[in-house]
Amino acid sequence: MLSSPFFRLAVCLAIALPALAGQTGKRALIDEMLTLTNSQAIVETVVNQQQAALEQKLQQIVDSSDELKPYAKDLKPILADFETKTIDIIRKTLDWGTLRPQIVSIYEDVFTEEDLKGAIAFYRTPAGQAVLKKMPELMTATTKLVQDKLEIAMPQVNTLGVELRDKLNKLAAEKPKAN
Repeated sequence: MLSSPFFRLAVCLAIALPALAGQTGKRALIDEMLTLTNSQAIVETVVNQQQAALEQKLQQIVDSSDELKPYAKDLKPILADFETKTIDIIRKTLDWGTLRPQIVSIYEDVFTEEDLKGAIAFYRTPAGQAVLKKMPELMTATTKLVQDKLEIAMPQVNTLGVELRDKLNKLAAEKPKAN
């Protein structure tokens, strides 16, 4: 009886099913979390923000170039084509159908069931809903702050890069090549 294939199957199922049930419960919590946090809409917002940033950057390139400025009108279709192709790539890369399983996997790795239950309970409250509603604005402002700060730091970083290149070139010139 103990060596019966049915007995072995029953033992395997008895061991595996609770673990699978836990994963199913956790998956359901993750699904609820993704729904409550409007994750799909957030990804779509990111794509739209990237498009707006790209439009602005392309316009800045033309406006800041004395060589390109006179041809701004002629450049519009070329830039529009570039923008369309670039945004198409970004949309395909950030497609929710492709991203969702990967995001679910990350949530499974990072959050326990208890974490998810607590977060879901919070997001169901008026305070949680307020956080979710204001989060895109908060993230946009924070991202802009970080980008502005990095832009200020870049000349210093570039100077360090030039200094490093000069030191490396000097060292290379002083040392004979090893064969």
